[in-house]
Amino acid sequence: MVRHLFLMHSNRAIWQAAASFVQVNFHPLKVAKYATLVDLKNVFAGLLGMACLLPSYIGFPNRQQKLNRMARAPKAAERTIEMPSISADGLNVGSRLRAARLAKGLLIDDVAQRVGVSKSFISRFERDVVQASVATLLRVCDAIGIKPAELFAPPSTNFVRAGEGTPISLGGERMREYLIGGPGNEHMMALLSVIEPGGGSGPEAYTLKAASDMVHVQTGRLEICVGEETYLLQAGDTLTFPPSIPHTWRNPSEGETCTALWVIVPPPA
Repeated sequence: MVRHLFLMHSNRAIWQAAASFVQVNFHPLKVAKYATLVDLKNVFAGLLGMACLLPSYIGFPNRQQKLNRMARAPKAAERTIEMPSISADGLNVGSRLRAARLAKGLLIDDVAQRVGVSKSFISRFERDVVQASVATLLRVCDAIGIKPAELFAPPSTNFVRAGEGTPISLGGERMREYLIGGPGNEHMMALLSVIEPGGGSGPEAYTLKAASDMVHVQTGRLEICVGEETYLLQAGDTLTFPPSIPHTWRNPSEGETCTALWVIVPPPA
């Protein structure tokens, strides 16, 4: 019976106290004191009572203490989060996602479970340490409850000179993108993509809530899969398709960079 009692209360402090109690009261010279069944029951009752009281002495929180801690914890609805401004180097998508997540009272674990990725990935993505595929970025926005367009502010001028587009990250691998549309444009989104050999949107197909997507290849080659169809675009080629169809794209070249112009109408919701 004593063995079963020890297994039920395996905390180190309980073990030590109970062992000390048994050592003192079950000393060979004291066994005679508990010769009757009634006395033995009293001993075991004392052990059980001591085990129940020990948690309060070794710092285990009771129900009221837990409730008090919960009451002191800040409520998500009371948080006030300001969206970060555009940096000189471009748009900090990760920090904007983090601000939006905190503003909605979501934990990294909440977003990670909804998206189907690890917590460490979301943490690094929010710190702009890693990039996500376009499909993953869209799922993150959906998990947080924001529109992808909310992450990006328009450039400061309508006239954008060569090389002066606003750097942004819409996901993808081994590529850079620049917003080259005018400010406050509610009718279209214009992007310039510089895609390194082997780079692209990522292996997972994605969709956009928009009516039309047009891509014009300026240099290099671009392979685009729209639904069951695959298109290989050379410099000067243009493809228009409904982005609501699952699609992926990549630069199939082994050594040549691809530059492509994208026009999405209207901007993705």
